[in-house]
Amino acid sequence: MNDIYSKRTKEQSERLVYDKISQKLKVQIVRTWQKFFKQLDKKEAEKLWSKINDIICDEHAKHTLLEDSFSSRYYESYRCQDYFESLASLKESLDVIEIVFRSIDMITEIIRRRFSFTSKDAEDELNERFIENDFGYKFTEGKIVRVDNQILHKDIIDKTLNLTLNKLFANANEEYLSALDHLKNNRNKEALNDSLKSFESTMKIILLDLRWKYNENDTAKKLIQICFERGLIPEYLQSHFSALRTTLESGIPTIRNKRSGHGQGPKKIVVPNNLASYSLYITGVSINYLIELFYEKKPSS
Repeated sequence: MNDIYSKRTKEQSERLVYDKISQKLKVQIVRTWQKFFKQLDKKEAEKLWSKINDIICDEHAKHTLLEDSFSSRYYESYRCQDYFESLASLKESLDVIEIVFRSIDMITEIIRRRFSFTSKDAEDELNERFIENDFGYKFTEGKIVRVDNQILHKDIIDKTLNLTLNKLFANANEEYLSALDHLKNNRNKEALNDSLKSFESTMKIILLDLRWKYNENDTAKKLIQICFERGLIPEYLQSHFSALRTTLESGIPTIRNKRSGHGQGPKKIVVPNNLASYSLYITGVSINYLIELFYEKKPSS
């Protein structure tokens, strides 16, 4: 039901947002935490919201989260919602998100009952909203962290896309963009497959252009071997880059072959987000390196 037109046709942002939080995202966050609290008895929920609001008041040095006294606004849940949606400070907004969603985790532990919308569901939906809105943060283990603190670095991705913009590498570029799109939408197995396709395409394009023989069905491991044998990586640098070769041979190909390149069997294979991110990062580094060496090796016309 949530696979809607505006999401499918949204252009991928070149930059994540770190310095502000949109009103749209705030409303979506409120609706996410409401899904959890609506499962509780109203009196029970209000007591919990009262404790949450006290914590926010203590930390933000407020006597109350709502100054007026309209009777319709006496609900503790509304006080927090109104305060959060009217906050101008990004840091204080992130404080509220942390406190509320950390509380949801604790409530699940304290009130031992079966919830149809669990704390994990709330966390997943929160992070999905962050991704949809190009918001450069993630809620994990009870804390808000910047996405750029993770291993997938934006400069590596940008550099890879710039290098593959050359018409010669059009296929590799298309596959790498596809891998990024899969990663953004949590299709991690597909991200692994397309990142490796891009890496293999890059090597095949280089070998073909330099007129070095290879078989169309050669795997990444064989293609890497040819690159070393033909001196794409200079001999005097081979010992220095032995660690790189190990990563190329056992990193990307092994991840894909073992985790997503074959049938799942009776047990469903789940590719963690950090594994998919690492795969795209190491692919980008490797593509950058090979293309730069290719341009050094290629005879000038």
